[in-house]
Amino acid sequence: MSLKDCLYVVEDSVPNRKILSHYLRMYGFEVIEFEDGQEALDALNKNSESENVLAIFSDLMMPNLDGLGLLKEVRALESSAQSVPFVFISAVLDGDQVMEAMQLGIKDYLLKPITKEKVEEKLNEIFPDQELSSKK
Repeated sequence: MSLKDCLYVVEDSVPNRKILSHYLRMYGFEVIEFEDGQEALDALNKNSESENVLAIFSDLMMPNLDGLGLLKEVRALESSAQSVPFVFISAVLDGDQVMEAMQLGIKDYLLKPITKEKVEEKLNEIFPDQELSSKK
């Protein structure tokens, strides 16, 4: 699997991860899936020279390394991944977490349940110069 020009989907719920990945692939993106933040961080650290992660979509609450912890670690990296757009996926919004995430430069939130329309809206915000059309 190529690790160039891809989106990371970091979500511990298999159904939610598969749904989001499916929608992202509908728009022509290569997607690499991870079960938790630690797996995604390990991949970023291991492959930082060769990959071009376009954006990270991460669940907020996960085992091992949660979304906020992953965001902090990504922002501390000494690679191009440091500035990658980051979108939290969550069913609830905690005010303190939102404030902390905003200070760390989060792009936005994607509220569950995930729909094709919500995904398209976020993609248009992240990639405003790219014309998106889904492959139905």
